[in-house]
Amino acid sequence: MAVAADIPPVRITKADLIHSANAGAGLAAAAFTPNPEDPTSAFVTITFAGGARQDLGMTNMIAMGGPSGWRVNIGTTIDTGSSQPPPAEPSPASSS
Repeated sequence: MAVAADIPPVRITKADLIHSANAGAGLAAAAFTPNPEDPTSAFVTITFAGGARQDLGMTNMIAMGGPSGWRVNIGTTIDTGSSQPPPAEPSPASSS
């Protein structure tokens, strides 16, 4: 999406996926709560089968000038002036 050019790159770390081990323990439930102050954002609480909870945010891409579509806010914004390696580039879709 062209609108992604206006979104700062992020780095996803183990801290962002801290409850990923619970994903294999069974079904998870997600509760979506609209943000009463901003119709283009929402709060998401994921409750995993093991009882662990993860709170996230979502943004509708119309807030960034793109088409309506929701994106989970995950990762830490990368300081592009740092000496860290650049974010990973998505690979082309496989044709299998």
